[in-house]
This record gives sequence, C-alpha cells and structure tokens, in this order.
Amino acid sequence: MEHDRGGDHAPPFQANDDATPDTEQRTLGIRLVNQGKLEHAIPCLERAVRQGAGDYVSQMNLSLAYLNVGRLAEAISLLMESLQQSPHDADISILLGKALLTSDQPQEAIAILAPAALAHPHRFHLHYYLGLAHARRDHSSQAIAAWRKAIRIRPDHQELKRWLKDNPREAPQAPGPQTRLTIARYH
Repeated sequence: MEHDRGGDHAPPFQANDDATPDTEQRTLGIRLVNQGKLEHAIPCLERAVRQGAGDYVSQMNLSLAYLNVGRLAEAISLLMESLQQSPHDADISILLGKALLTSDQPQEAIAILAPAALAHPHRFHLHYYLGLAHARRDHSSQAIAAWRKAIRIRPDHQELKRWLKDNPREAPQAPGPQTRLTIARYH
C-alpha cells in the first residue's frame, strides 16, 4: 500500500479516533507527536503497538518520534520491519534512509534510497537524502546527480539550489554546516 504525501515537511501521520484502549493510546500518541511532545508520545505509541494497534500510522509515528529524539537503533529496527511488510513504500524508505544517515550509515542508506528513488522518481526527499548519502561516501558525481533530480522536483528549494549553483561539479565530503544542506525534521 503506497502512502505518497510528498510534502517538504510532511506532518506526522494522522489517526482515526476509535474507542478501544489500544486506539486510545494510539490517538493520544499521535496527538502528542503532532504537538512535538515526542518523549511523551513514545510510551503511548509503544503501548498501542504492544496492545495491538501496530498499524502503519502507529508505526510511522513511533519511528518518527524515535528518530527525532535520537533513538536511532529503535527507529531503524522498526522501519526495517515496516519496510519488509511494505517494500515499495516511499515514506518508509525516506524515514529509514534518514535514520541511517543520522546514525552515520551512508552505505546502508544508499542501499535503501537508491531503489526507492528509481521506483518513485518524483519524491524529492528520496533524491535529496540519496545525495547526502553519496556525499558522505565521497561519491561526488552520484551526489550531484541525485541533487539535480531533487531540484527538478522542487526548484524552489533554496539551500539546495544555492549549493548546486556555488558547487556545480563537486559534492562535499560530509554534509554539515559547510554545505548548508540539512536533514529535515520531518521527511
């Protein structure tokens, strides 16, 4: 099942309101993610998943919360499970690639992002993060190629547009302040 939101900073995944204890925890957890109260959201979403509300929305919100509070191993593990269940889901690939990049695993990020970028050529963040992963591996030409695809999708992305203009033939060795390229809070 494909979930294609495609926004620059997509909001956390939304929930339906149901009346069972697991869905109450799920709804509360998602509400807390939406409010940015991630440390409080995590236990609610973990309980919801344990109690049976381990659906796509719960798992993606829990993964997002783990990622944004720095619990990278847990985010990666949950996203790997989710990707096994939905191998063609671009949103899972984006979050997993971002988590792998954040945990300094660029080669693993490339392995996830490259096939997803081919399957979903109009998804900005797949190309953007693929470029970052290639840059971290010193693959300048692949990084630039990915970022050029990203800028064709989102020509108004100022930091990427500025960086490509200033550095048309070389990619940074490692993304950071010197590149002005950042990993977005939300995919």
